[in-house]
Amino acid sequence: MDLRYLKEILDFSFNSLRFSLLGLVFNALLVFWILFSYLPHELRPYLYLWLASLLAITGVRYYLAHLYTHSINRYTLVEWRRFFLILFVLSTLIWASGLLFLLYIDDPIPTMMLGLVYVAVAAGGILGLSSFYTATLFFIGFPLILFALILLYKGQELAEEMTVLLMMMLLFATMLAKRMHQKILDVFVANVRFSVEHRIAEQAKNRLSAVFESSPVGIFFFDNHYNIIDANSAFYEIVGLKHGSKKLPKELIEHLDPHENTEKFLDINQRHLKLLASPIVTRHDFSGAVGIVTDMTKEKELLHKTQYQAKYDHLTDIPNRSALFEHIQERLEEIEKEKSAFAVLFVDLDNFKTINDSLGHHVGDSILIEISNRLKNTIRKSDFIARLGGDEFVIIMPHLKPDLEESRRTIERITQKVHKEISRPIVTENLNLTLTSSIGVVFVNDPHTNPYEIIKRADIAMYQAKKEGKNKTKFYRKEMDTWVKWRLELENAIKNGLKNKEFYLVYQPIVSTATNKTIGLETLLRWNNPKHGKTPIDKVVQIAEESGMILELGEWIFKKALSDFAKLKRSFDLHKIAINVSIKQFNEPAFLDKITSIAQRTMLDFSQIELEITESIFIHDKEHAKETLERLKEHGFSVSIDDFGTGYSSLSYLKHLPFDTLKIDRSFIKDIPHDPDDTALVETILSIARNFKLRTVAEGVETQEQLDFIRNTGCEYYQGYLKSKPLQYRELEQFLAQEQ
Repeated sequence: MDLRYLKEILDFSFNSLRFSLLGLVFNALLVFWILFSYLPHELRPYLYLWLASLLAITGVRYYLAHLYTHSINRYTLVEWRRFFLILFVLSTLIWASGLLFLLYIDDPIPTMMLGLVYVAVAAGGILGLSSFYTATLFFIGFPLILFALILLYKGQELAEEMTVLLMMMLLFATMLAKRMHQKILDVFVANVRFSVEHRIAEQAKNRLSAVFESSPVGIFFFDNHYNIIDANSAFYEIVGLKHGSKKLPKELIEHLDPHENTEKFLDINQRHLKLLASPIVTRHDFSGAVGIVTDMTKEKELLHKTQYQAKYDHLTDIPNRSALFEHIQERLEEIEKEKSAFAVLFVDLDNFKTINDSLGHHVGDSILIEISNRLKNTIRKSDFIARLGGDEFVIIMPHLKPDLEESRRTIERITQKVHKEISRPIVTENLNLTLTSSIGVVFVNDPHTNPYEIIKRADIAMYQAKKEGKNKTKFYRKEMDTWVKWRLELENAIKNGLKNKEFYLVYQPIVSTATNKTIGLETLLRWNNPKHGKTPIDKVVQIAEESGMILELGEWIFKKALSDFAKLKRSFDLHKIAINVSIKQFNEPAFLDKITSIAQRTMLDFSQIELEITESIFIHDKEHAKETLERLKEHGFSVSIDDFGTGYSSLSYLKHLPFDTLKIDRSFIKDIPHDPDDTALVETILSIARNFKLRTVAEGVETQEQLDFIRNTGCEYYQGYLKSKPLQYRELEQFLAQEQ
């Protein structure tokens, strides 16, 4: 039983119990009085015992009702129900046992009187106990059936007729109790539903009210005659109206039409406002309009008051590297006089190089301009901002207290705003881009610090933020100097790793969804360095890309992967080997000649070699990408687009570029079929692939449920731990042998 309904039932039962018990006590005394005069003297002590037992159990039940009313949390609802029913059964048994005294009385008068009393009590039980239907039947039926049996046993005059009447009475009482029980339950259910719905409605109302009132922008509703129906406090504050005014100011009315959408900028009471308004239509009837006013005064003032100095960055029109160091020197002189401090915030855009390389420098430049504008509108009036170079910006926060702990909150407030502003989406070249930033902070309270040392420390702190996952702020500490050394050591370790053959390959099976048999392999790089251990391969690839070592590393991967695949094909029925290609490899002029030469030495069919590229490769220069891909296809290589949907997907690329396979990223697979958005997205991608006649591979399949879904929606192949983790060569041989 639902606990909410049980609570209602127990409330009703215990509340009505007190009155029922008073009636039971009265009737017990009446039975005692009737029997006392007719029972033999030797049985009267038993009558006293019967009455005492009934009064005792009644007292316990009365105390239980009192306890429930005042200490309901003492027991669970289930325990309260158990107590109620146990005492009820005991009380019924004792009450019914009073009829046994009739066995010792021959006079029909007390029999008739007791019959009336017990029938009356049974009728009363219908009213007081109907919330527990089974208990009601027991309370009514047990005494009446016992009474009927006693009548038949004694064989008195009219016993059979009375028994028939009792049974008819019992049948009628049972039907009535059932109807009353259902009526009571219906009332309980209605009460619970009303309570829940009322609470939900109140919560929703309170939430909407809180959002409306606490909104930093002004929100107002108005009618055809420009009367204010409702408005939040911010609206009255922004437009300069007295709180509670019912008429819109003339300056707003001039720009509003209740039946038309409005989007305008205007000046009211020396404030620069953005006005948005739209009519509200419900069931095709006009019911007023809603408007929003945003105070844009500070943004406008910052735009007008920004004073450009002598040295600016030619792209972003903010101070450049030279002006930055001059400004730092001025701040050093200032803190020596004022005994104050300043902070240097080194801001670097995360993964900007990838965007710049893939989308082109013209897109990168537009992003840098947008970011510089956002940063200018984020800092305090007294702060200074400069572009150090590339995607690196520096903010100087002067006039801080010389103690770091006292100034930390002010600094962190600015860094949080910087993170927030940079992370807002940027729309450029029909792409919606989201960036994050890493910030290194140096707190300067020593006027004798070298400006170049300050920037170096801020740079180190920024790299520490990147090391810890990016999109973070880190304050410089001396221990961070080890990070720079670590990165240089890792770069050298990669160089030595290539020489010392520390890198190795693992292969993840590509499996047919139809047969669940391995048909190919994807090549994955691993590195186990004696000093650095099993370093995350994405960091290795990142450093290799930045240092240019990816070309040498990529060539080794091709040689090793094709050699292993050629040996495996002698024993196993494998159709393709997939190898990832980086941007630098793809754009290298000698790329095609290199892989062709390597493939020829292995005597492999070029169509069995599949090159996996990401969308970022062909976004930078579509024509160059198309030319390179067509040359690869002419030589017979297969090409797959990897991680489709996670980058800058465009259907035009699928239409105009010669792909063979489309790989669905694991991020879309992991929550299917339970996430409706991912489910719909995967179905859409598979539909697109079918329309463009592309083979499809789902990555990251880990459950049978995921496999069943992609199989039923038409995906041809899959990879993932459901079949196998990535395996080294010897492990792969054993795996393929067992599968075969």
